[in-house]
Amino acid sequence: MGTGFFINKNGDFITNFHVLRDADRAYIKTKNGGTYNVKSIIAQYEDLDLIVGRADILDKTPLPVPFSSSLPQIGEKIIVIGNPFVLEQSVTDGIVSAIRETKSDGRTIIQISAPISPGSSGSPVVNMKGEVIGVATFQLIVGQNLNFAVACDNNFVETLKEDEIPFSKWSSKQVRKMTFIGKNVQGYKEYRHELTGMVFVLIPEGTFKMGDIDEKPVHEVTLDSFLISKY
Repeated sequence: MGTGFFINKNGDFITNFHVLRDADRAYIKTKNGGTYNVKSIIAQYEDLDLIVGRADILDKTPLPVPFSSSLPQIGEKIIVIGNPFVLEQSVTDGIVSAIRETKSDGRTIIQISAPISPGSSGSPVVNMKGEVIGVATFQLIVGQNLNFAVACDNNFVETLKEDEIPFSKWSSKQVRKMTFIGKNVQGYKEYRHELTGMVFVLIPEGTFKMGDIDEKPVHEVTLDSFLISKY
C-alpha cells in the first residue's frame, strides 16, 4: 500500500520501488474512485527507491503532475499529498528543512517538515507552483518531523530509459524474503525485508476506527490483512 502520481497522459506513474517490490499484483485507485490495473514496469531505479509503472487506463485520460526544473530552496514551502493509513487524499504542509546528499551513492535527498506516515510512500512533494520537487520516501522514527523525499525534477522524466516489462513477469523476479522480528507494542507482527533492511508491520484484517467524537467513530475502514512499511 502506498501513493503515486501520473507523469503523463499515457498512464505512466511514479511511486517508490519498495511500494511495489513484494506485490503479486497492483492497481491504482484515483480520487474519482476509478481503479486501474498496473500492467507493466517501464523503468526502475532501486538505488533511488523509485519506479515508473504503466497503468491500464483504457479510454480514460489521467491528469499528470508537472515537475520543477530545479531543486527547491531551503525554507521553501511545500505540501505532500498521500494516503496515510488508508486516509485517502490527505494533505500536509511544511517547508524544505535541508537538502542533503547520501555519502554512499551521492543521491540528493530533500529533508522536509511536512509529516508523512505509512501509506504515504511515493507521495508527490509539491511546491507552491504545483510542481513536483521530490517523492516522499521515508521518515526517521526518532525525533520530530524528520521526513525525507528523493529529489525528482523534470530532468528525471525527460531522461527516462524505458524498458517495459509486464508486471507479472517483473513481480516474479523480485526477492520476497521476510524475517519475523517479533511483535510491537500494539501486538502486531513485524518483519524485516532481508534485501532492503526495511521493517514492515502486518496489519490483520478487520474494521478500523479512525478518530472519534464523543466515542462515536468518524471514519471506519474494513480491510484484508496487509503489510505496511514502518519506515
